[in-house]
Amino acid sequence: MNNIDHLTNFLDNLILDKLQDKLQDKRQYHISKKELIKLIDKYFISEGLSGDPVLIFEKWEDELRFQKIIKDYTIIYSGTKEILTIQWLPSWENIDWATEIRTDNLDNELKNTIKHFDGYEFEHFIRDVFNDLPWMKEVRITKLSGDGGIDFVGKFIDEESHMELPVLGEAKHWTSKVGAKQIRDFLGGILLKENKRPTIGIYVSTSGFSEDALKNIRLAPVKIMTYDIDSITELMIKYKIGISNVAITGLKLDRGFWSNISV
Repeated sequence: MNNIDHLTNFLDNLILDKLQDKLQDKRQYHISKKELIKLIDKYFISEGLSGDPVLIFEKWEDELRFQKIIKDYTIIYSGTKEILTIQWLPSWENIDWATEIRTDNLDNELKNTIKHFDGYEFEHFIRDVFNDLPWMKEVRITKLSGDGGIDFVGKFIDEESHMELPVLGEAKHWTSKVGAKQIRDFLGGILLKENKRPTIGIYVSTSGFSEDALKNIRLAPVKIMTYDIDSITELMIKYKIGISNVAITGLKLDRGFWSNISV
């Protein structure tokens, strides 16, 4: 058995005998040069081989600097840090499965992220989401005195006429539903500012709206669009806002090819 074969056997034994249990709890494991030399010595004794473990390590060191894959783990040695790193490598099946699960869970992941915003962060989040919608533009936060309870303003672009209409918006990051009083106050702020121009109101409430609030919205003399956390995340997924595509490409063994070969 040559030098490289001994190295491969050693690494294989290292994974199976020494570290398998530990790597089930940790995705990554580090071994210092000193510990590595001790493990080499122990391996040679167990195999009935002779040799100075320090000299053996020196023979293997250059080869260890190239990343190797043993079963489901990558192994590489850093000469500058004098550390061997063993890291779990997911199989193609695990990668495909994880991608599918994470995609299916994207809606919940978005909602959990939004729920952890404070009021300031939520307003800036809503501004950024609406600015990325194809039918909105120039959305900005307003917190000036006398703003009538309006949190943000912008422009709505009508899909058919392409006419730009002013938008006045409110953003509530509440754990309870918005009630009729909040809608009446919001409507009063719109009527105070619209100056006889057609204006669209947008009310965002993470926890939704009470029945009385929805009734007031339906009877309002101006158009008020409402969004809760479900409809906000739907918008983000539909228009890919705050979301990036994951493209996984690579080469792997064709199991169909190999299964047709009889030994």
